[in-house]
Amino acid sequence: MEIEILRIIDRESSTVHFHCKAGEAWGVWQGDSEANLGTHHIEIDVPNPPQSFKTHASVIPLVAGDPWNQNSGVTISGKLESLGEDSIACILVDQDIVMVELTPGNEEPRVGTGIECHVTAIHLYPLNL
Repeated sequence: MEIEILRIIDRESSTVHFHCKAGEAWGVWQGDSEANLGTHHIEIDVPNPPQSFKTHASVIPLVAGDPWNQNSGVTISGKLESLGEDSIACILVDQDIVMVELTPGNEEPRVGTGIECHVTAIHLYPLNL
């Protein structure tokens, strides 16, 4: 996923404010070097299962979180591309796949439907293209 880092929120925790085609949010930079402003190609990792998720007939691809309040979490939504036996969901967000571990719940998501997940944080891993 291509992102643009707009602001370094906290250098010590490597928390950044970024923008991408699917929205604007905050995340924790996981690169070997410090995060810097500008365009980067990254992979999003969700370190913990979502606090909640909902399925919809369709959904707008979205990565959103209030960069001024990191306690608010991040919303990820897109099309459910696959769901493994290990509860790993592959969600298509715009043109990129984000993998999320879903915890068993009342709702069993179906491949091909829209899914919206609310997570406590996302990690951003830079890719060397």
